[in-house]
Amino acid sequence: MKKIKIIPILIIFSILIFSISVSAFGIIHEKLENIINYLNNDNEDIYSCIDTSNTVLSDNINTYMGRVEIAYKILKSSYMQNGKAQVICNTVTIIDGKEIVRGEAYFDFIEINNTFILTDTDLFSLFKKTNNEEREEQTPHKSFMNFISHFRNGDIETYDYIDNSNIELANNIDKYIENIDITCSDMDIDKIGNDKYKIECEINAKGERWSTSGFKVEFKLMKQDNKYVIYETNLFEIIGPENIANFAIKLVGIIVLLSIVLPFVFFIVIFITIKKHKNKIENTFSNNSYEEIIDNKIEEDYQSDNNFNNDNPIKYE
Repeated sequence: MKKIKIIPILIIFSILIFSISVSAFGIIHEKLENIINYLNNDNEDIYSCIDTSNTVLSDNINTYMGRVEIAYKILKSSYMQNGKAQVICNTVTIIDGKEIVRGEAYFDFIEINNTFILTDTDLFSLFKKTNNEEREEQTPHKSFMNFISHFRNGDIETYDYIDNSNIELANNIDKYIENIDITCSDMDIDKIGNDKYKIECEINAKGERWSTSGFKVEFKLMKQDNKYVIYETNLFEIIGPENIANFAIKLVGIIVLLSIVLPFVFFIVIFITIKKHKNKIENTFSNNSYEEIIDNKIEEDYQSDNNFNNDNPIKYE
């Protein structure tokens, strides 16, 4: 009987803990939304939401407040019983109306006087990392290899190396970025226009229940700011289970077609050859009677013997 009484108590306790966590997450998410809005709109109320004793955090907010437009998507939230919490987000930021930065960032909170304040974040390190990369002039080859590396590792920085106006390309990357292993070899780079290049390479790629290798893939790049971005590629026409299945079906179809066509062509060639030979014989017999052909043959042999005897007279001792 004691065990039966304990079980409901445990259930009630678990529900209470869950309710407290959900309530805390709601408060934290609302606080994060306020901070982002304040940062986007150059609102000094942001300082009431952060730990001002963290001078690095305060300096970063001073530097970027009003210069950024931040959009975010919460990936994970965790709450600890000591009043600390962390929210991890995917972020997309436009800096000064032109520079786009994407990356995963964490936001640390702590509960003080029944409210949560932001104590730390690595959001601004994404901006500094991008600024350093932008200052470094990149070649088409380096930008392309950065794209392949980020794509293979599932990094959100992959999107920094594609043309943002190509929605279809971005959607294709969304489809494969979380589960792809891709390498390139035998690379050729050609200039095709003003600050535009074409890269052809041999692709080896695999994902969940599919793999492909040995195909030549084309990437077209153009210069944006200090790096090159991909604006067109046929990569996604080759990789993936659907494309591989379509290629296999086409290959089998070609093999079946050739197995039917080649014997037929061979038969036609043999038939034409025999027909031509037969016509030649018929034409020969139609122009000369059989007796004339025999007489001509005898005459040819006779003349041949006479010529031989004249050239080689018999000598008597």
